[in-house]
Amino acid sequence: MQTPKLTLHQRQSQYVFDASSTDVRFFYRTPLSKGHGRFSGVTGTAIIDDSRPEATFVEASVPTASLQADSTLAMRALRGPHFFSITHHPHINFRGTDLRVTGQTTAQMSGLITVRGITRSVLLDVHLAEPKPSGARTLRASTHIHRSDFEMTAYPKLIGEAVEIEITARLLPR
Repeated sequence: MQTPKLTLHQRQSQYVFDASSTDVRFFYRTPLSKGHGRFSGVTGTAIIDDSRPEATFVEASVPTASLQADSTLAMRALRGPHFFSITHHPHINFRGTDLRVTGQTTAQMSGLITVRGITRSVLLDVHLAEPKPSGARTLRASTHIHRSDFEMTAYPKLIGEAVEIEITARLLPR
């Protein structure tokens, strides 16, 4: 079986993340509901070669101080030492280097995510929209992680282990 090709524009392009239009949302389970939060101000670069998708490269940095949560109590806890520890770990970093095409505008990207100074492998499901006339593109990605992989083990009876992550990024041509 032949690997599908992305049918977007056929040249290598360099992009920067539009920090004002890019955010990372996360969701976790509590005994009675689903908690959520978001990060904004994401910066980074991407190199996308639609004719050779395996050459795609993404590097992004998320400022932990931008964290917003669904309640003041949750936000205080998530910013504190048991979770993101924003004073000691001001950024979450991602470096994606391996892209495998799964459909016309979809792919899976392998990479490394660093949270609290701990680096782990992650696999993202990616949807990359065709470029707008301005050259800008929208990238959507999702994945899940286990919080204990990053030493976020506080309150195990109150907060679930799995964390779902959804990323919406606007990429501007460089």
